[in-house]
Amino acid sequence: MQRNIFSFHRFYSASKYVEMFSFPLEMDVRNPSAINSIQHNPITNFVALSLVNGRLWICKVDALIVDNPTDETINNSLVELGSNGLPIHCTTAVFAEGSQVSELWCGQSNGQITIFALQDVIVTRQDVIGHNEAAVDALDVLLIATDVRNHSSVWTYVYPGNSPQKTSLLTTILDLFRISF
Repeated sequence: MQRNIFSFHRFYSASKYVEMFSFPLEMDVRNPSAINSIQHNPITNFVALSLVNGRLWICKVDALIVDNPTDETINNSLVELGSNGLPIHCTTAVFAEGSQVSELWCGQSNGQITIFALQDVIVTRQDVIGHNEAAVDALDVLLIATDVRNHSSVWTYVYPGNSPQKTSLLTTILDLFRISF
């Protein structure tokens, strides 16, 4: 299959303004999807890359901060996380001070937010919460942010909007920590 030049994702040095490396994510599809969100997590030092089609990758940054990383190094640094198949519009990282466990919050269609609990790049829990009691097809979580001072709250923007709710509804829990392979 011929590589589509638009499927390559490039990383740059912020101090030198030069490309450090590039790589493709979706080599298994003919028409790759666009990245919708890039989120760095300073605690675990990974970057989450979410695509319009709902696919989500974690990229381990430490392994890539070398001169000219090899294709093998890049491939070993990427982990695709399973998702519910809904488009991912935005992401934010949430973590507690002094903890090695963090959460990746993903704003999605149908008013849903998928939350991945991560230790390093291993998913230990996956939760789905909704803005409404039932999923709403025409409701998208388009922006999501956390309080950078203490990460005790998460702000969301839902389009086309709905009345504020005082509680979130936990709709799905998948505890991967207890699953043995």
